[in-house]
Amino acid sequence: DILMDTQQVRNMGCYGYSKNTTPNIDKIAEEGAVYENHFVTGAWTVPSHASLFTGKYQSGHGVGAQFEFMSGDYPTMPEVLERAGYQTVAFTNNSWVNQDKTNVARGWKDFNLVKRPNGQNVQIGPEDDFILDTNEDSGSFYTVKLVQKWLERKWDKKRSFAMFINCIEPHLRVWAPQPFRDQFLARGITDKEAKKINQDPFAERMGFVDRPDGHMTREDWKILKMLYDGETACLDNRMGLLFDYLREKKILDRTLLIITSDHGDLVDRPGVMGHLLSLF
Repeated sequence: DILMDTQQVRNMGCYGYSKNTTPNIDKIAEEGAVYENHFVTGAWTVPSHASLFTGKYQSGHGVGAQFEFMSGDYPTMPEVLERAGYQTVAFTNNSWVNQDKTNVARGWKDFNLVKRPNGQNVQIGPEDDFILDTNEDSGSFYTVKLVQKWLERKWDKKRSFAMFINCIEPHLRVWAPQPFRDQFLARGITDKEAKKINQDPFAERMGFVDRPDGHMTREDWKILKMLYDGETACLDNRMGLLFDYLREKKILDRTLLIITSDHGDLVDRPGVMGHLLSLF
């Protein structure tokens, strides 16, 4: 299961998007099934992942709002699979998906909160401005390499494996590494101009954006969508590297591959940004 954190369907080729953001995913979609009526059960990471791993609605598992810790009162998908003989492993770029503070990742035998090679947790938030000043992605390339190493060194070939991967792209703040950023920024829009675009949902909601009326302009929204497209394309590229590896090792055709998301994000509808306070 590969989860594209905060990925909406409206900018994916297999769902009819005109721009070439997801060529690798589109190829996989041609060989499989594309679900057009797939609804998530939560508007942010923790309740949505809890539902994914338990099969329960938020009313059933009780995780969300002020209750961000998942109890051990019911089995999780990895626990069931482990008992059935599967070797279970998870890789996540999103620190909300863990086995201590929120416990939503309970049951994954080999659990990995992926860190950058320099040791920084891969987290996205207002405090992470360093991401805008580098040509790094948000952890997906490094994650793919770790997945490959696990398959080569830790996978017991006598057992089937169940693997979960959370890649934080294209979660706000969006600033894809080159060449993906320039691939979707309209001609004439410089990095300097693009960096000034607000990516703080709270600032937009409260009217704190550095614009005459305190809110983003239509041009701002267009640029934000371009940046989001770049992030989606970057993650698609990383997933393509993984698909190629799985094909080379003759694993892909023997694997049930699920590509999903925990929820979408509002980056192209003026007036509403983000996902935490919107059912999207």
